[in-house]
Amino acid sequence: MDARSEIMAAYPWGWTTPNAKEFNRQDVGSYVDSTDTLVFKESGKPWYATVGASVAPDKGVVSSDFWGPVRGTERDEYLEYGNGTGGRMRWDLSVGAVKREPSGSL
Repeated sequence: MDARSEIMAAYPWGWTTPNAKEFNRQDVGSYVDSTDTLVFKESGKPWYATVGASVAPDKGVVSSDFWGPVRGTERDEYLEYGNGTGGRMRWDLSVGAVKREPSGSL
C-alpha cells in the first residue's frame, strides 16, 4: 500500500505572501518498526500523520518515489504548493484455494 503525505498549515494560501509552498517545509517520513506504521512529519512543526493497518505489514519504507495511484502526469499539480513525500507498506500473504461446489448443486 502506498501513502503520500502533505503536512501543511491551513494558512498561508497559494496566493498570499509568503505562499503555502514557501511556508511549508519538506515532509520527512519514517517507518516505525515498534508500531508497524508510517509516520510523516514536517520539520520544526508539531504536525504529523500516521498510517497503519489492523494487520501489521511485513515491511515498510519511505521514499519520495512512492505516489500510490497518482499518475505521473498529475504529480506536478500535487507539488504546486506542497512538499510531501511517500511511503509504502508491504504484506506477503498466502491465500489458500477455495473449493467450489459444482454448478447446480446445493
